[in-house]
Amino acid sequence: MPGVPMKLLKLDGEMRPQIYGLADSGCDYSNFPVDWAKDLGIDLASCEATKGSTAGGTADKYLYRPGIDAIVFGRKIHLAAFFSPGLPLALLGREDFFQYFRASFDQRSQSFQLDAYDPFEPEKTPGDLSTPVPAEAP
Repeated sequence: MPGVPMKLLKLDGEMRPQIYGLADSGCDYSNFPVDWAKDLGIDLASCEATKGSTAGGTADKYLYRPGIDAIVFGRKIHLAAFFSPGLPLALLGREDFFQYFRASFDQRSQSFQLDAYDPFEPEKTPGDLSTPVPAEAP
């Protein structure tokens, strides 16, 4: 499993204990379990209710447009913040997480590798959802 050790930062900058996110190339933007929002200092009432397509069909989601910060392999990154009821773990998406890291999947050896891009600055601002998101955000 392409699990990525990471520490999320609360809105006040406090670092949370290490968790693992799943690097998911099928996920457009990063998604987190809905109950994590409160722990990060995010009130769901301040989020935009939306729907998104998932492997299991359409799902309700809450978008926190400013996004959140995380520490991954000692580097601070900025991620989109969709919170999804029923999601059991963090899913790290293409449009934000993969802007910072090159992912390699080797099926034969059952291995997964992440390499940080150098320079580390992404080509676009990951997690910046200041512009409207399609009605059915992924």
